[in-house]
Amino acid sequence: MTHPILPRSRVLSTTRRKWTGVAVISIAAHHGMELAAGIGVPGEPLIDRRPAVLAWGALFPLQLAVASVGERRWDRVLAAANGSFQALALQHYLSWRWRLRCGIPTLTETEGLPARWLPGYNLALLAAIVSSTIGSATECPTAERRWHLWGLATLPAQYASARHHSAWLRGRDPIEREESDAPR
Repeated sequence: MTHPILPRSRVLSTTRRKWTGVAVISIAAHHGMELAAGIGVPGEPLIDRRPAVLAWGALFPLQLAVASVGERRWDRVLAAANGSFQALALQHYLSWRWRLRCGIPTLTETEGLPARWLPGYNLALLAAIVSSTIGSATECPTAERRWHLWGLATLPAQYASARHHSAWLRGRDPIEREESDAPR
């Protein structure tokens, strides 16, 4: 039986849009670190943890599958996704303290992540910014690159969502946090 998105001959092949694939993996790593730290994932304050995790858990493999196929009909979607990945990573530098280290912006604190996780967290965010930019610039035709800007235009909404998420997280009592973080 063939996969509806990935024909059998391409399932095991390498991704055709490597930079977009790196961006997807970087954002997935970012979400995973926040989830493991008990911070949660985007959308959780609105729809609860389990549905939010399921939504992201379905979206990331789908995006990787589409990126691996490399079909031109997905150019706009992937360029917009790359722009939104870039916006998601950039909003962290608007929300949290950072400084330049060797010319590279580095977060010095975040929304409750242990300090020892910051190097990996910074790496995931910076990898998302760089790979999403390169992905749109090199993996999409020139005419479709403007869709990256549509994704990047989600920055104000993502910033507002992150502020709401932080306020929601601060408003939860510690017992409620532990219960929602516990495996079900």
